[in-house]
Amino acid sequence: MCDKETVRTYDIILYGATSYTSRYIIPHFLNENINIALSSRDASKIESFGLPTINCEINDIDKITKNTRILLNCVGPYVLTGEKIIQSCIKNKTHYIDISGEGTFVKSMREKYDEEARKEKVYIVNCCGFDSVPADIGVEYLKDQFDGDVKIESTLILTNPVCNKATWVSLIYSLSNYVKPTSTSSSIKTSDYKREYVWEDTIKAYRAIFRGIDHAVVKRTQELFEKCQGQKAVYNAYVRIGNALSLFLYLFYLILIRLLSKFSVGRFLLFKFYKIFSFGIVADNPPKESLGGSQFKMWFTGESTNDNVAENKEMIISGPDPAFTTTGICASQCAISLYEILGETERAIHLKKISGGAVTPGFIFKNSNLMNRLRAKGIKIELL
Repeated sequence: MCDKETVRTYDIILYGATSYTSRYIIPHFLNENINIALSSRDASKIESFGLPTINCEINDIDKITKNTRILLNCVGPYVLTGEKIIQSCIKNKTHYIDISGEGTFVKSMREKYDEEARKEKVYIVNCCGFDSVPADIGVEYLKDQFDGDVKIESTLILTNPVCNKATWVSLIYSLSNYVKPTSTSSSIKTSDYKREYVWEDTIKAYRAIFRGIDHAVVKRTQELFEKCQGQKAVYNAYVRIGNALSLFLYLFYLILIRLLSKFSVGRFLLFKFYKIFSFGIVADNPPKESLGGSQFKMWFTGESTNDNVAENKEMIISGPDPAFTTTGICASQCAISLYEILGETERAIHLKKISGGAVTPGFIFKNSNLMNRLRAKGIKIELL
């Protein structure tokens, strides 16, 4: 971790601060009593926020990583530039956070740099946006309501979803580089999916396996807690689809997008005609007023059996549009929470055992103030 004797000008630097998503992150930094700076290739575009600004190209990334304790990276697609930034953070002993939902990138960075980051006591924390803070901290919070190991399922319910073009590009690159996961040395059973889709009476709709990164992130969290001899969870992630016709179209759409993403011509078509392929969900920097009707709800169910007595509990996490407003809340509060953790004189037991490396939101922010911060910013977390 950053040596306490080393003088760093800033506590947090937001890199890629001119990006569309950063517009939803920066406002949450303005009233914090923390030394925060904004950085991008052309920082003149963000001077109006009143925070210090730094011009910085990717090729000169050491300029900022050696001058901050925490770097929040919002430059995507991460598969194109993220590795160089992580390398710089490790070299300069700077903690790294991003909002990537690119599964292949996250897996590759963990495999390449986890051990090196641990040696340097530097944390690499991917997936600190909507992917995958609600799912990861939700599983941990519900898990804590049980005495023993638990099986947890989440169902994502989206209303009027909106996606930025840059996120779409990142998704396509992630799919184009997708490699089927291989088994790990972990003894944890991390999922027990029975079918690709299932009818759910409670929500009166079909739900299908959620193909985002949530399951992989939660799985990693459980593996980390296994190393700390902590409580474990089996986790299944689903998304609400709707009726039978909607389910058919969804499955067909998944196959089509995966196929096209594997070829350069297919990716060109997906990038060129993104509105058609996304059924209008993807927009190029959508105006803020268009996000008003967009929201998410993540319904969690937990089941544990101790002494042959079944115990069931439910929880809901909900909030405004996931792609921008919720991601802005999650990313900013994760960065601030990490700053608070670094300042603690007595850290949680699991952070004493794993004091660096590629970790997850659910692991590093366990027992932190993150939940309270999210609630204060409008994310609802309710035990039913």
